[in-house]
Amino acid sequence: IWDILGQKEYSRLHPVYYQGAEGGLVVSDATRPATIKSLEEWAVGFQKTVGNVPLVFLINKVDLVDRDAFDLTEAQAIADKYNARLYFTSAKTGENVE
Repeated sequence: IWDILGQKEYSRLHPVYYQGAEGGLVVSDATRPATIKSLEEWAVGFQKTVGNVPLVFLINKVDLVDRDAFDLTEAQAIADKYNARLYFTSAKTGENVE
């Protein structure tokens, strides 16, 4: 398991870490909508390097947002496009973390 930095300045290194992967977990931050929009960028880069392997999208920090007001539409559309599973998680409360 590799924890790859999300900063743009490290993006050229990402394919090196992707090599040989049989799946990917892409974590976004529920409090930062831009990270949810970037799910597709990550999926494209990952699949470009390793092919059509299973992906799981995790929207973390759900303990910090009002879920009733949270718009899941965009994240779900991206997950559907890449046949990825989508989960809400919270490292703080342990929701969907085992």
